Amino acid sequence: MSEYAAWFEKVVGVAPYPWQRRLGEEQEISSRLIRIPTGLGKSAGVVLPWLYHRVKRQDSRWPLRLCFVLPMRVLADQMATDARRWVEHAGLDVPVHLLMGGVEATRWVEDLDRPAILIGTQDMMLSRALNRGYASSRGLWPMEFGALHHDCLWVYDEVQLMGVALATSTQLEAFRRMWSERALRPVHSWWMSATLQPEWLDSIDFQQTRREHLEVALQIPEGERVGGIWENEKTFEWATELVADRGLIERILEEHEAGKQSLIVLNTVSAAVRVFTELKKAIAKTKPSTPPSLELAHSRFRPYERERWNFLRRDAEAELPPGGRIIIATQVVEAGVDLSASLLMTELAPYPSLVQRFGRAGRRAGERARVIVFGSLPKDSKGALPYSLEELEASTVALRRLIEDGAGVSIRALEECESRWPRELLYEIYPYRPEQTLRRREFEDLFDTSPDLSGADLDVSRYIRVGADRDARIFFRDIEGNPRTIESVDPPRRDELCPAPAKEIEEWRSRREGVNLYVLDYESGVWVRTDRVIPGMVVLAPSHAGGYDPDIGWAPSSKSKVEVVPGEALSESLLVEASESIESDVLSHAEWKTIAFHGREVEEEISKILSALGLASNDADGLETTLKLAARWHDAGKAHRIFSEAILEERRPDDIPLAKRHDLAKAPSNAWRRPAYPERPGFRHELVSTLALFELLKRAAPEHEAVSGFRWPDEASLDGADDASTHDAASEALSSGDGALGTLAEELKSLTASEFDRVAYLVCSHHGKIRCTWASSPFDQRADEPTLFGVLDGDELPALELAAGDGSYVETP
Repeated sequence: MSEYAAWFEKVVGVAPYPWQRRLGEEQEISSRLIRIPTGLGKSAGVVLPWLYHRVKRQDSRWPLRLCFVLPMRVLADQMATDARRWVEHAGLDVPVHLLMGGVEATRWVEDLDRPAILIGTQDMMLSRALNRGYASSRGLWPMEFGALHHDCLWVYDEVQLMGVALATSTQLEAFRRMWSERALRPVHSWWMSATLQPEWLDSIDFQQTRREHLEVALQIPEGERVGGIWENEKTFEWATELVADRGLIERILEEHEAGKQSLIVLNTVSAAVRVFTELKKAIAKTKPSTPPSLELAHSRFRPYERERWNFLRRDAEAELPPGGRIIIATQVVEAGVDLSASLLMTELAPYPSLVQRFGRAGRRAGERARVIVFGSLPKDSKGALPYSLEELEASTVALRRLIEDGAGVSIRALEECESRWPRELLYEIYPYRPEQTLRRREFEDLFDTSPDLSGADLDVSRYIRVGADRDARIFFRDIEGNPRTIESVDPPRRDELCPAPAKEIEEWRSRREGVNLYVLDYESGVWVRTDRVIPGMVVLAPSHAGGYDPDIGWAPSSKSKVEVVPGEALSESLLVEASESIESDVLSHAEWKTIAFHGREVEEEISKILSALGLASNDADGLETTLKLAARWHDAGKAHRIFSEAILEERRPDDIPLAKRHDLAKAPSNAWRRPAYPERPGFRHELVSTLALFELLKRAAPEHEAVSGFRWPDEASLDGADDASTHDAASEALSSGDGALGTLAEELKSLTASEFDRVAYLVCSHHGKIRCTWASSPFDQRADEPTLFGVLDGDELPALELAAGDGSYVETP
């Protein structure tokens, strides 16, 4: 047994399948396709190679972060549980972050120099990769965006369920390859599914790469398809006359066996709730001597209720009641759920989805199962929802071929049938035509996180999920009356966020007279009333409004008071709190520190991060130089009068001389005025820092490529004057005065234009609140003076001490 195989067995508890062993023993990392049937350990097969090579062996060729993307929430919950167990059994220190909204979903950005596993749905993961993170604050978007496009292994699991998100994933991979020469660390992608077709990845900018490098998927060779679940039998029936609204309840009760587990899969949440309700009534009416337990699973539950779904665990199969168990579910059980039923009844669905559902029956070695597909081809597109009529037509073609073959739907039967089907048939039954394709220009536009003139953001939901199934997240709290704003709200926790279609939430509110919904306002940092709900938004609703039932999940028709999820409030990290409103400067709340001292300590932290990432002493393209220079300059704008006066004079202790200074970057929380900037609401010190950079370089080297052609407003008086002599005089003043003064100027003059641009961008954007577009904020628009982020033309920045690159501390003009 190889070293990897022995380690795998220790961590998982069973020896690896041959395909798992081969993948784990490969030390080189590259993008790949993985096509493995259900029940053969895809999740462990891809997580453990990363854990072994990147963390245990510390092989820096492997990316620092593993980003595991799933199409559904239930799958993400289960995956996080499995990953944490494997990490624990391996005895390794690797955080597993579940990105599902709530305070907990934002903390991963605080340790970007450590290995980490990120797990989330396509909504949560891809929205962050598109710089518009769902359930994340605007100030964090750039941090998450940058981290997810560097040093990551992306694993897309169950891609047959991802829809347009699959095309987005391949386009993102294509864009990263276009810019690979500028990347500091590699990014790779693995796409997985039991029904994966290589052609699915042929998006417009990736198809050539895919055909040249990813033509063949990792599969199980025919000689290894023996023993275990390969020998299981699954009979198959297609009951075209049976539909969810007619005869289904009776057929379920007729087919279910006492002491066994039955799984009934519907295509929509509404259909699943309806069948669950009717089946519950039928069981109560017939009063069987050993009634089965009845369970409901779909995506519109809060995690608080989902955590009690013990019936989806593998060990629950050993605890079946005498009457057995009937589970009514939607697509949430199609993949990633280790569930085995002796009876599977599923509504007609696209063939890739049916194959996944078949994998939930007879899943253990030696088991037998019955599979019944019910329903016929709908008459029109409306009847086919949530799928397309084309997908269902292709599925009926495949089902007829399965009936002709007569071998059932075991994994062996399905593999053998498909091996005999012509390529044209496979194209027909595995169609993939995404409704949207992310193009390079659109992706580049997303780099700017500034809202448009109306205050709205670019909508990325069409690149993540299509149709009416684009979700917001709603949570309920006890709220008195119907206030317009709510200032004191504990941050929502993941376990109380219920996903629901954004459109449905809007419609529900419109039918609830006198009920308000609230969203966190980025400008003020308080929860404000809203009538507009967009995908990805986190919405607060009063518990008295109803809308949720713990037994059936999101329930717009319910008017009963919603039980608020119990639990202690979770404190936000300062980073998260600071990013939630444009005015917040809580990161400045700390022990007394000067701007120069803080700049030096950030420079030292940069050195540690570069070392941890293996980038120390690598000054290619001026990377280390510019990062450290930006670190020393980033808070220079805090010497501005508006910022300095936010630290109250009466809170500056006489026995601490440092506190009396007016070039402070940090001060204790109790020293700050609240609100901090009443004279200039929305003031941002980082804009002042950036303008100071440009001013110093322009005076010291007006001919420098980074500033040549720049003209400040106060230069209008110089029209007709000898500009060259004026600039020469300024430069002479810098070089002939205090020798230290020239140090700062010389540091800027030594940079190339692109290096200076990088420094300026980092200084300007270090809080994520000012980035590409400098446009008036709502505060500026209400101001009596023409300010920009609270900065007024003609403002002066007093002389201040900064850290220099040679280790000294020098004073600016």
